[in-house]
Amino acid sequence: MSVSVICRGCGSRVRLPDGINPHKARCSKCRTGLDPDAPITPDAFPSVPEEGRPGAGANGRHPGAPARLAAGPPPPGEVLSLDDDGPELIGDELKPDSAPNPAHPATPEKTLNPRPKPARPPGVSHQLPPPPFRFAVQVVADSRNQLGGMLAAVLTPHGLFLEAVPNKPLVSAPVGTTAVAAGPIVVLTLPGRVVTLRFRGVGVPDQLAADTAGFLAGGRPVPLPVDYRRPWWLLGVGAALALGLAAGPVVLAEVADLGLGAGVLFGAVFAVLAMAANAGIALLPRLGVAAKVGLMAGMGVAVLAVFLFGATAYLAGRGQQAEQAGETTPPPEPRPDPPAGPGPPSPPPAEPRRPSSHVDIAYRDGKTRLDDGPADVTALAVSPTDGAVVIGYADGSTRIWPLDQPAFEPPRVGPRATSAVRRIEFDAGGRFAFMTCDTGLVVGSPDAPRRPPLVIPGELATVFTDGRGTRFAALRAGRVQVRYVPYELVEHPPAARAAKGFVLTVPRDETTPAGQREFTPLGSKTTFLAWHPTGRLLGGGPDGSVVTLPTPGLSAVASREHKAAVRAWAVSPWGDFATGDDDGYVGYWPNKAVAPTKFRTGEVAVRHLAYSPCGGELAVADAVGALAVWHPASGTRVFEVKRRAAVEAVAYGPHDDLLMVADGKGVEVWWIPERAAQGGNR
Repeated sequence: MSVSVICRGCGSRVRLPDGINPHKARCSKCRTGLDPDAPITPDAFPSVPEEGRPGAGANGRHPGAPARLAAGPPPPGEVLSLDDDGPELIGDELKPDSAPNPAHPATPEKTLNPRPKPARPPGVSHQLPPPPFRFAVQVVADSRNQLGGMLAAVLTPHGLFLEAVPNKPLVSAPVGTTAVAAGPIVVLTLPGRVVTLRFRGVGVPDQLAADTAGFLAGGRPVPLPVDYRRPWWLLGVGAALALGLAAGPVVLAEVADLGLGAGVLFGAVFAVLAMAANAGIALLPRLGVAAKVGLMAGMGVAVLAVFLFGATAYLAGRGQQAEQAGETTPPPEPRPDPPAGPGPPSPPPAEPRRPSSHVDIAYRDGKTRLDDGPADVTALAVSPTDGAVVIGYADGSTRIWPLDQPAFEPPRVGPRATSAVRRIEFDAGGRFAFMTCDTGLVVGSPDAPRRPPLVIPGELATVFTDGRGTRFAALRAGRVQVRYVPYELVEHPPAARAAKGFVLTVPRDETTPAGQREFTPLGSKTTFLAWHPTGRLLGGGPDGSVVTLPTPGLSAVASREHKAAVRAWAVSPWGDFATGDDDGYVGYWPNKAVAPTKFRTGEVAVRHLAYSPCGGELAVADAVGALAVWHPASGTRVFEVKRRAAVEAVAYGPHDDLLMVADGKGVEVWWIPERAAQGGNR
């Protein structure tokens, strides 16, 4: 006989042939393991018992949770079962009852729940719960420090679940959990912990956060995905209505002899205003489609009526003035006045209210220059918080230039490094500056330059910040090591351990990630180490290969598009990656790509790369002084400048149209549109 089992993953009924062990079988639809002894639930998430649930009603069911079965309670002494007579659940559909066929009598079916099947009361029908509502959330804070980064949130009638792997919840918040919403942020108070989430991946995260808090409090049913999708197609309907109603001003202008140009101008203004209002109606209020279309049409008619009323009143008044002017006699022409002598000189133009900044000078003159520092400039970066430029010098010192301050103001002194600064990066909040030097990685605070910086030793070093600490990779004695350094040590290095103004990390300060091991570099010499935005550690070999070095949970991927050693790399704010090799090729790695597309920028080695803040442009500097701006996605060049010597550092300014170029001990700031219009010949 066949065996009937209800899948706990998708809710489908699965029939197993005779002789199959149900404990080792899997659902043919969702591949979930079948467990005949487990309670039958509509999905893989743990259900909260109705009795005793916080906020449950008199019947033990929360008022906001939808009923699994419609109609009244079962008769006394009877237990409802998914094996009862009636419609059979096949996947996501209900299969109607099959009438018995006298020619083919029914074969007895073996079930795992041998219970009597009572007759269903009249009017009782099966009602499926709403499907799980999945969307992305970011764990902002966790009082247990166990969760971090991006997770998937799932809303079901039982509550809110957080999962990293589908159908394997990490944390559950049943209905009745205390939840507080503030914009897209929701704070969950769970037994023994507090979790703060930022909702993402939906059109209106603020509304979803408020509705989720209300659902968990029992004030509303479970949110559904359809309520949080922006109907962008309604913008086309709004544009059609606006253009149709804009014909009214054009016709009125023709009737009033105002000319076609005036009519088109009035119609365009009306269309723009109506389209803006229709866009707000289509995207902002939570109404039905029919209600939104009716509201857009009514608004357009109302605005058109007001416009026509005002235009009619204006034309009527102008007609009365014309009639009155025709009835009066024209006055006599006055005598011409003698020619006047030269008048007083015009006043000089007003001076600007504030002194000019370096940004003002760059926009006015096409470029400006920051004063010389104590040594040659070797690194440039822009702070993510205030847009100030941080300059690194060959002697290890740094200076901070806010470009929006008056040009005559001196810069601030920044944190100091152990040797020449080769690269400057920041954490997400801009609190720490990570300076790559020849002796390792130096971590300093731009706001507290006198605090002893923390030094992480290594021949090559790169840093990646996440919610668990500062993760770095360093090449030490021919082996690559991946370690964690706690935020407390980075933020407050112990001054008692300082030697010559620096605090050097020791083995007890560093923690090895779970499953991580040391490994030898590629070939005889690793040319670069870099963290990809996805968390992969990339390394370059002398032959140009770029390989994902072993990292727990991530598979190794090798790219051999480059045929020469890669020494320059850059990361865009949107997750794109770029590499430059010794043959003059640049590799463009779109977000999450495992292989680049190459384009040639010159005949010599690429030494420096810098992405614009919007990620659409890439500055490329080679070893002989050529500096060019490219569109990496298409491989087209915007402009190129030939310098007398190689450029040691390049970076975009606090705006997309400003480019900073190292010039000996100083820094030039270019306004890119003027430089591109001149073809770079300056």
